[in-house]
Amino acid sequence: MPDTHTSLTLQMLEWIQQQTRSYPEVLDAWHSTCPRLCIWEDACADGLISCDGGRDGLVTVTEKGRDMLARTIKVPASFPGLAHRGEGVILPEINRI
Repeated sequence: MPDTHTSLTLQMLEWIQQQTRSYPEVLDAWHSTCPRLCIWEDACADGLISCDGGRDGLVTVTEKGRDMLARTIKVPASFPGLAHRGEGVILPEINRI
């Protein structure tokens, strides 16, 4: 099961991907001054999101961010112990022959 940081990162990526978001809107919703919960900052540093146009621009999920979302499977709440509502499970990379 993903840790809290990964779960929140996935939640933010899904939220941004749902519709066009402005930089101020995303920053207002996801910026934190808590050093243990820096979802926005880490997503920027990891190349998961992009902000074209700076502070007046739009925030989008990058190809790397979309790949992270694509590797996530939504587990229904009917599977107790695996995940809670809306939480995803990150699948490990599978080597194919």
